Amino acid sequence: MTDTEWTLWSERRPEDTKALYRWRIPARMICGMMLRPEWSAKLQYCGMGYGPSEWWPEYSRWDGYVRSVPDGMEWRLAREGEDAESISWGGLDLLPCPHTGGALKVTYRGRWLHAGPWDAESLSIRAWMVNSCGWADANKMVANWNRRPETPAADQTEAIAQALEGEAARLKDEAMGIHNSFMRDATEREAAAFFRAAGIARIATPSA
Repeated sequence: MTDTEWTLWSERRPEDTKALYRWRIPARMICGMMLRPEWSAKLQYCGMGYGPSEWWPEYSRWDGYVRSVPDGMEWRLAREGEDAESISWGGLDLLPCPHTGGALKVTYRGRWLHAGPWDAESLSIRAWMVNSCGWADANKMVANWNRRPETPAADQTEAIAQALEGEAARLKDEAMGIHNSFMRDATEREAAAFFRAAGIARIATPSA
């Protein structure tokens, strides 16, 4: 197994103390919703009471006797784009930013200082020109954020496209009408010229 694959912390710990790692825990109830947070962080050199210090994940917990992390915590090397500010929340189904169409940034406020994302007291949505903070109920946050057209920009573009198609059809019909009128007038002029020429020819030709 390589460091690029998910590995249980309880089975093997990362060796490179300077690398940036990606962490995740099994889904659990966070702010009233089953979520699986995933984040990036480096190891920290932590005190172990009377024992020698050790390298542990950033959000490990020390109770005065034992240092611990949530059961089932996994790690792997962080990939491109998974920086220290990158937190994802598996199970949080939010529509994209209505202004840019991009993904949202969801942050959290911990129940205590330096709490991990699994101990979030509230969640906040950050996007371009949007800052919606302090949602203690993730279900209400999702319901309120998603209460709008899924892609308003696309809907508006489609409406404009339909209007342009209608105008193009109208102009085409108008052009065809002008063309048909012109051809009808030209045909009538040609017919009149023909009959005039025929009439003159009949007068000019002696009868037998």
